[in-house]
Amino acid sequence: MTTQERLERLEREVADLRDRLLGVAEYCARVLGRKPEPPPPEPVGRKKRLSDDFTHTKPISYCFLGQQHRVSAFKDILLGLCDTLHDEHGADFERVLGLRGFSRNPRDLGKTSNPRETARSGIHVATNRSANDLMAQCRKVLDLFGHSEDEVTVEVRDPRTR
Repeated sequence: MTTQERLERLEREVADLRDRLLGVAEYCARVLGRKPEPPPPEPVGRKKRLSDDFTHTKPISYCFLGQQHRVSAFKDILLGLCDTLHDEHGADFERVLGLRGFSRNPRDLGKTSNPRETARSGIHVATNRSANDLMAQCRKVLDLFGHSEDEVTVEVRDPRTR
C-alpha cells in the first residue's frame, strides 16, 4: 500500500469516526431531550506589551503601525519588525549593526544562535533566544529608530491549553 493510499484510508476512517460521534451526540440529545452542545471556542489570545513576561506563552500575532501580522514563533516578531523598519528607514537600517546580536556575517553570530537574514538586507540577527530576550531585542531595535515599544502589541496564548 502506498503512502497516498494509506493517507486516503486514514482520512476515510477519520471521517467515519466523526460521523459516528455526531450520531452518538444526536442520539444522546434526543434521549435526554436536549440539543447537543457546540464545541468549546478556540482559546482567545491575550494582548501583551513588549515589556511583559512571555514565559509559557505562544505568539499568535503582533500589531505594529496599525498592521496585524500572524506569527508562529517569537523570532518571527523580531524578523517582521526588522523587515518593516528596513522598509521604512532604508539604508539607515544598517544602524542595527551597532546592536549586539546583529552582523553582516552570520558566522560571527555562531551556528547555535540560528542567525536569520533580516529584510533581504544582508544583515543577520541571532534568533535562538528565549521569548523574553527576543522581545527585549525588539524593544532595542524600535528605540534605535525612534519608535516606542507601546506601538507594538503581541497576542499570545498559553500553549498548555488545547
